[in-house]
Amino acid sequence: MTPEQWKEFDPYFTPNECGEFMDYGFMLRVLALRKRLNLPMIVHAGYSTTGHAPDSYHGKGMALDFHVENASPRRVLLEIDRLGVFGGVGFYPWWNHPGFHIDARPLDRYQRWYSPRQGEYIYLISST
Repeated sequence: MTPEQWKEFDPYFTPNECGEFMDYGFMLRVLALRKRLNLPMIVHAGYSTTGHAPDSYHGKGMALDFHVENASPRRVLLEIDRLGVFGGVGFYPWWNHPGFHIDARPLDRYQRWYSPRQGEYIYLISST
C-alpha cells in the first residue's frame, strides 16, 4: 500500500506492525472488523514471506494473525463471521495470547479451523 493509503488506517494499524505490502482491499476488511469489535487488535503477523506455508496469504499481504485483549474467542469469531468477508479463519488457543488467523482466500475455498497445538489442525468447515 502507499503511504497515503496507510493514513486511512491510522490510528488502528500501521505498516510497521502489519507490513507495508499489505493488500489495501484486505486491510479495509480488517478495519471493518476492528471497528465492529471496538477493541484493539494486537497484530502478530501480517505481510510476511517467511515462517508460513509457501502459498500462504501472508506472502500476498492478504492475511493477518492477531489477538484481541478483553474479548472472548467466541465474540471475536462471531464478529468475523458476521462480516462474511474472510474466506479463511483459524483459532489458535496455544499461542501466548489465544489468537486468530484471517485471510482473503476466495469464498469458494471457505475454511474454518481450530489448532489445539502446534502443527495440528482440525478443519471445522471446509469447502475443499
